[in-house]
Amino acid sequence: LLLGVVLVYGLGFVFFGFIQGWDNVMRVLMDSRKLQYLLEESRGAFTLLNLLAAFVALRVYCWILLAAIHASMDASLGVRGSLKKGKGRGYAFLVLFVAQQIILQIGVVLLILPGIILAVWLGFALWAFAREGAGVLRSLGESARVVKGHFFNVLGRMLLVGLIGGAIMIVPLAGWLVGGAWIFLAWSLLYGDLRGPSALKVGSARRSPVAGTVPA
Repeated sequence: LLLGVVLVYGLGFVFFGFIQGWDNVMRVLMDSRKLQYLLEESRGAFTLLNLLAAFVALRVYCWILLAAIHASMDASLGVRGSLKKGKGRGYAFLVLFVAQQIILQIGVVLLILPGIILAVWLGFALWAFAREGAGVLRSLGESARVVKGHFFNVLGRMLLVGLIGGAIMIVPLAGWLVGGAWIFLAWSLLYGDLRGPSALKVGSARRSPVAGTVPA
């Protein structure tokens, strides 16, 4: 994320250098009064850079998040395979992530209880997107569908996963990594338990010509 943000501001600095000339840029950087004047006069440009940097950071975050979800579902992918999977359909995943977070925030604003209910119903949307290859709306609907009839069971297991993960993440750095990995793995197992065999695997099994039978 940091590299993405630095890249945006670095490109902005290079662009400014080509427009203003590098000698002028260096003089501005060495003179605090000129630098302050430049910052005040370029407020609009810096606002655009801030927005672009925020978008790049969010896009990179979604890439890593989707890669982690794929890794939690299939350990055989490895780091490189997970990152490659995370790049696929990246902008659709970004839209899904933003939509899910907006809905959850609306639920929290309405009061705590609606936020909890929405968090349970939509908690597996990102996993549905990765595992089922679903679109944005279908991923949200798929998450609600698998929870239907198991709401309190799912809520209890989510709270247990969150408490254990939060306890692990009290330890700085190493705890954050281990706790985050625990939450991703537990969420994937919970979704797999609710969802059952992957639709893609089931489809492949149905086409498998083993003595002309169809697996149950």
